[in-house]
Amino acid sequence: MKEVEILKTSGGKRKLGIPTVSDRIAQEVIKSYLEPRLEQEFHKNSYGYRPLKSAHEAVLHCKKMYAGKAGWWIWTSRVSLMR
Repeated sequence: MKEVEILKTSGGKRKLGIPTVSDRIAQEVIKSYLEPRLEQEFHKNSYGYRPLKSAHEAVLHCKKMYAGKAGWWIWTSRVSLMR
């Protein structure tokens, strides 16, 4: 990771990490190994951060599922933070 200092609008500086070519290659290798394996674990209606799926498709899917159904609906989501 290449570190560069950039000026802040408040007058100070902050450090910005810029991935090098080797960083990007390593990221892509790990992604191409993990993604197909983890994709099998996701529910078919899971749309978050998945290849070929988007938030727009998630909203359309919900509209199709609940179209014409009367009543109140509560949509929930779960965010998992990993360390």
